[in-house]
Amino acid sequence: MILVQRTTWHNANMALKNLKNEGLLSIDKIANLTELDELIRLIRPAGFFQSKPKRLFEICNFVKSNGGVKALLNGDTSKLREELLEIKGVGKETVDTILLYALDKPCFVIDEYTRRWVSKTGLKGIVGYDELQRFFHQSLKSDPRVYQDLHALIIISQKDKEKAIMEIV
Repeated sequence: MILVQRTTWHNANMALKNLKNEGLLSIDKIANLTELDELIRLIRPAGFFQSKPKRLFEICNFVKSNGGVKALLNGDTSKLREELLEIKGVGKETVDTILLYALDKPCFVIDEYTRRWVSKTGLKGIVGYDELQRFFHQSLKSDPRVYQDLHALIIISQKDKEKAIMEIV
């Protein structure tokens, strides 16, 4: 999620390939770096080459210091969200994406695709991040799979790859 912020998936993917080729596609390996020069070089294609390495490093350290992914899978969603939001430069959308997709926590992601979809469906009065998220949480079963599937359908519909989705939803 950090690598794809404010860039294309193509550029984020190039950075991921660089990390993989150098054997650094691991939370522990990134968290164990003593300096960020190599990380800066490897993820440069994803842009923001000064801030993204720091954020990536901090998130990896957070995961490692909290017992790893397996421990976080069992953690309290609200507490994890609060703690992740304390990481400098990491906002609600990034945190909620991590919670929903990496940790299977029921936390609906409000991104630009969701905002456009909500606007097109006539729910224009609901505009703020927290208000929109509350709307989805109250309207849907609290199930990560339901949230993941709906979010994916929203993205598809907003990319105009499948116009019928708006009619189905």
